[in-house]
Amino acid sequence: MGTSKNELNNRSMDIKMRTIFKAATMAGFLAMASLGGAGRADSIITSQFQGGPGVTITYSTGPTTTATHGGGAGAFTATPTSPSGSAFDAYCVSPEISVGAGLTTLQAQTIYQLNTIGQSFFQYSAFGDVGNRLAYLLGAYGSVNTTNSKAALALAIWDTMDSKFSYTGGSTAVNNLFATYTSFAGYNSAVQYAPLATLYVIDPSTPYQNLIGISSDLNAVPEPASVVSAFVGLGAAGLFAARRARRGA
Repeated sequence: MGTSKNELNNRSMDIKMRTIFKAATMAGFLAMASLGGAGRADSIITSQFQGGPGVTITYSTGPTTTATHGGGAGAFTATPTSPSGSAFDAYCVSPEISVGAGLTTLQAQTIYQLNTIGQSFFQYSAFGDVGNRLAYLLGAYGSVNTTNSKAALALAIWDTMDSKFSYTGGSTAVNNLFATYTSFAGYNSAVQYAPLATLYVIDPSTPYQNLIGISSDLNAVPEPASVVSAFVGLGAAGLFAARRARRGA
């Protein structure tokens, strides 16, 4: 079977993003190795991108350099399989760029309570309470079940976790929702939001992204003091999950 123009474009984008985030990914692997007890697999989940409307983003790759990318933004359907649990919407938060366009099996090595995570994890966030803000976004807007709302939530998550990210173009509906979500109009820093919101740190030996979502089926732990930076927040390629494939494919 021949290769389509879209497939060639997607592969080209993958190559570019691999170059940008190679160093960041290696730093994340080293950081994972420094965590005591993080090698245990807490859960096996399957993940599949739901699709989403096209958007354009930019990402700062240097003091005076930005990269522009386009693709579909949205949520994944994540389903715990070991132990088994109910499916939930999940969103990418990782410098790793390959997530699998189809159904993908992921090993979550560690699961953290999201509202306890700070800038030691999301090192490029402008917010010291970044994890709690992400938990707020999931709790306030995660149940709105439209493709535009899920796209806007994915974009708002990236905007919150990484100051190098900028959303630069999409539909009027997505633009308006993104502006609402990132205003944090109802946010109160004294409140711990969405206690069931969790960060799933995926086995770094695999080419798949970390995820956040709300699930009552997985036990999370607070962020340990030994967590070092560089796990999360070094790239925007996770928004465009539908365009990603396994390494070596």
